[in-house]
Amino acid sequence: MTDGKEVDASTAERLLATWRALHEGKLQVLPHLRELADEFMAAPLTMVGLVDTSGMSEEAVS
Repeated sequence: MTDGKEVDASTAERLLATWRALHEGKLQVLPHLRELADEFMAAPLTMVGLVDTSGMSEEAVS
């Protein structure tokens, strides 16, 4: 979560919950959104355990 992208605590928690749900197979993704989900799932976690959105497109984060 760098490159000037400020993310509040609530958003960071929702991003992490979504990231975990995707990795655990608990969240289904519509076929036309699969590429965005793949981009989101490829995001690493930071040292403090938050999703690192620095290399992600705005569309994938939203």
